[in-house]
Amino acid sequence: TVKTVKANTFLASLSKIDDDRMLKCSTGECGRTNIKLEHYSISERERMMGFPPSYVSRPLQNLFNEIMTCAILQPETSADGKTYRDFMDRRFWHLRKKLKLQHYPKSEKPYFEIGIATPIENKQKLAFFTEEQYSKHLIGMGFSICVVEALLEGLVDLFAKDMLRTYEGCDYSFPWEPYLSNHRERQKEEESATQSANEERQMRED
Repeated sequence: TVKTVKANTFLASLSKIDDDRMLKCSTGECGRTNIKLEHYSISERERMMGFPPSYVSRPLQNLFNEIMTCAILQPETSADGKTYRDFMDRRFWHLRKKLKLQHYPKSEKPYFEIGIATPIENKQKLAFFTEEQYSKHLIGMGFSICVVEALLEGLVDLFAKDMLRTYEGCDYSFPWEPYLSNHRERQKEEESATQSANEERQMRED
C-alpha cells in the first residue's frame, strides 16, 4: 500500500486557510490541559514566508476599506444622492462593478463586513473571503512560489546570465533576499559601467 503524505504548508482554499495541520502550541494558564493551540496570524505567516511586515495585509486592508467605506457605506448614507464615484479613488472604479461581494452582519460599527470572491478559475462555485481570510488565501497561494523557486534555482547556473529572460514591466527588485543582494550587485555593476563610459568619453574629449 502506497500512502501519500502532504507536507505541512499554508494552504489557500477557504476551507483550509486555517488548516489544523498548521497550528502553533503554547503552554500556560489556558484551560484544563494548560496547552493552547492557535492558528498562525497574518503577520506570523508573512514573517515565516520572508515578506516585509504588512506586505500582504496592508494592501488588502486598503482595498477592503476602499470598497466598504467609499463604494458602499458613504454612497448608501449620503443625503445628497452621491454615488461611489464621488467617494472612491478613480483607480478602484472598475472594482465596484466587477467584484463579486457578500455582506455579513457585524456587532460593531459599521455593523457589516464584506467578503470578496476570488476569480472563478474554472470553479463551479465562488468562494468569498473576508479581509483576514483573503490575506491568508494570498499567502497560501504564494507558498508554492518559493517552493518552485527553490527547485529551479539550481538550473540558473547552467545558463549564461545574458540568456536568462526577463519580462518588460516586471519589477524584479523585491525587498527581501536573495533579490535584495542581487539588486545591489546590479546597481554596482551599472554604476561601474556608467563610470567607465564617462571616463572613456572624457578621455576622447581631452
